Amino acid sequence: MEKALMKASRDLTLQVRQINNLKLLVKEQDKKIVSSQDALSRKVIEVDKLKQDILKKNEEAAFMRSEIKSKEQQLCVANQDFAQQERAIAELRSELKRKEVEAGRLNKLWKTSEEKLKVAEQELERQNFGWIAAQKELKELAQLASKDKDDIKDTMNDFKRVRSLLDVVRSELIASKEAFTFSRSQIEDQAAQLNKQMQELTDQRVLLSSYTQILEAAQLEIQGTTKELNAARHRCTELEAQLLKEMKKVESLESVLTKERESLEQKTKEVKLLQEELVRQENEYSNSQKLVQRKESELLEARHEVEDMKLKVDSIQLAVQEKDSELLETQQRLAEVNSEVVELKQLINRKDGQLAQVRTELQDKEQCIQILQDELDKMRLGRSQAELVVQKIVELTGNLIGTVEGEEFDIYTLLDDEISSTSTALQSNLHKHNQLEADIDMLRESLQHKDMDLKAAYKALDAKEQELKAVIRRSVARDKELDKLSELSKDPNDIRRLSSLADEATEDNDVEAAEVEALAAMTTLKKLLDMTKKFFTSEKTDSGSNFLASRSASIDEGASKMELNKNMNVIFEAEKEIVGLFSLTEELITEVGINGAEEP
Repeated sequence: MEKALMKASRDLTLQVRQINNLKLLVKEQDKKIVSSQDALSRKVIEVDKLKQDILKKNEEAAFMRSEIKSKEQQLCVANQDFAQQERAIAELRSELKRKEVEAGRLNKLWKTSEEKLKVAEQELERQNFGWIAAQKELKELAQLASKDKDDIKDTMNDFKRVRSLLDVVRSELIASKEAFTFSRSQIEDQAAQLNKQMQELTDQRVLLSSYTQILEAAQLEIQGTTKELNAARHRCTELEAQLLKEMKKVESLESVLTKERESLEQKTKEVKLLQEELVRQENEYSNSQKLVQRKESELLEARHEVEDMKLKVDSIQLAVQEKDSELLETQQRLAEVNSEVVELKQLINRKDGQLAQVRTELQDKEQCIQILQDELDKMRLGRSQAELVVQKIVELTGNLIGTVEGEEFDIYTLLDDEISSTSTALQSNLHKHNQLEADIDMLRESLQHKDMDLKAAYKALDAKEQELKAVIRRSVARDKELDKLSELSKDPNDIRRLSSLADEATEDNDVEAAEVEALAAMTTLKKLLDMTKKFFTSEKTDSGSNFLASRSASIDEGASKMELNKNMNVIFEAEKEIVGLFSLTEELITEVGINGAEEP
């Protein structure tokens, strides 16, 4: 392992040298890149200035084009208005001509109607004159009739005929008069319409004169705008020629920039390759450091494991020696008990006649035993609850126990099994009812002690939790300091070095926290296991010694044969109860040992 560590250290020094060389190359390349970037930035600034000038000129040209387009649109609108006005003027002229023709026709009709009216008036006058002449003739005829009554009949017919003719003439005169009045009203209406049309014609002539003036002004404006458009077009052509020249300059500069960018990209690629090589070398260096640290930690762990195994073997040997001495003592006590049992059997064979009295007293004792058994069941429930608490604690801390503790538990369980087997052999020879009460009291006291020990273990766990919290606070403070250092550092190489140091510090803090947690859990678990083992071993040894002492006292006190015969059945019943109690304790021990061995 030491040779491997030396070899790894040599490799690390070589890698450090290579990394330093690569860093120097990277710095040189960075300087070259910075200089090329400065030159490129200057050229980019020049190109940007040219582009800005081109953009300004483009904006001016676009503005001029927009103005030209607006002027052209205005010209188009003016031309359209001019054409519309010309069309309107032509329509007005045609309308004037039509109205003049209509006015001439109406004048002719008016003249003809006037002539017709004159003719009709003359005809009416003529008819009036005829009617007046006819009336005169009628008067003359009447005078003649008065003179000549004889010829009245002939004249009456003539008179009637003339009268009818006069009525016809009168109706014709009335009709002609009505027609004359109607035609006169029509002529007056036509004359009024002619006057209106003449007024409209005069108004339209005024409008035509104003339209012609507006058209002349619009033609002058169109001529001015056409001149401005020609000037703007000439300026646009000049600007376009300048733009073409500047675009050619920009294209040449862009080609130069592309070449320089390609060279810069090539250099950056080379720098990236060097950086990747540097990162790879650093990764290899970090991996080799991790391997060295891992091997050192494995060596330390192996040394600690060897020392722990030596200490454990010594402790196991001492425990085995103690258990051997206890076994010898129990075997001696067992021999004594066996001899006493033989004597008791002989006494029992002699006293068969007194069994009736013993049975009656035995029933009373059985009732007492039943009461004690109820109390014992209550104690068992309390003990089962305590066992559940112990199992929960073991389950919570069992994940942190190693294989070494599992082997230690197996040895302790084997020793406890041997002691339990010897105690079961002793239990078959125990002889007194009072010992059951003593055992129950002992169990109560032991459970109280166990509760006290559990409280102490909880306090220890709380103390360890406080220690863990303090360690976590320290690790958080270290992380904050590392973050501040990483923010202050600007060099990428320093950033990498600080980040690696921060990672190592955080890993060390995590390892320390995990070690503290593991040690706390191991110590608490060992304390709990030691307390349970002490409790059960002390319970067994104390119960055996108490039973032996009670038995010897019962033999000393049992001078009378009646008490022996009475107590025999009671002893057997108590013996059964005690066997059940110790079997439960053994099951608890085995379950604790199995759970402790399986959960790691």
